[in-house]
Amino acid sequence: NSFGAIRPLAGNQLFGRASSIRRQDQTPPPPKVSSMPVKALENDKPKIAAHAAMMAVQNFGFMLLYYGIWGATPSDETCESTRFAVGFFTLSCFGVSFLCIGMGMGGYTGDAFLFPFYWIMHAIVAVGGYSSCTYLIPAARFSVEGENCAALAPVNGERLKYVFYLHAALYFVYVYSMLSVTYYSWAKATFFSKGYFSMGMM
Repeated sequence: NSFGAIRPLAGNQLFGRASSIRRQDQTPPPPKVSSMPVKALENDKPKIAAHAAMMAVQNFGFMLLYYGIWGATPSDETCESTRFAVGFFTLSCFGVSFLCIGMGMGGYTGDAFLFPFYWIMHAIVAVGGYSSCTYLIPAARFSVEGENCAALAPVNGERLKYVFYLHAALYFVYVYSMLSVTYYSWAKATFFSKGYFSMGMM
């Protein structure tokens, strides 16, 4: 019966047409968008590693230098402000020395969680400790009490003075490295690749 053969064929055609319509109605899922586009270029990754290493070496080195000064500062009352500033900076430098490596690792690997996490943690310690102590140490050391404290331990007082001079001279080297890691890991991919700015960093 030719009529009986036509009916299943027509049913298959209708089913196929309905499936095609359903497939056309299905919109593809929206692409996953990272909240922080951490994506360094391959030729920028060595720069991230180098800047993070310089920051770590600088901060760990200052931790060692100031740790010795902290321990050699007399316990006299006139030395309280000097001892606090030096001790606070010593501990801050230890924290920054490994947090900046974590920040660099996140930028190098393009990890959208690790980079902002370590960046924020590093910024908290760097601003609250490193930067504030860049003011607190000379304010304590060169005050009247600080001079009296240095007179109690002349060698240690002189050592603190010259270590701080080195610390102050390298402060903006540290800041530049921090900004460079941020630029190569995040800012370059976010702004500079879209033509918002035309200048770059070395």
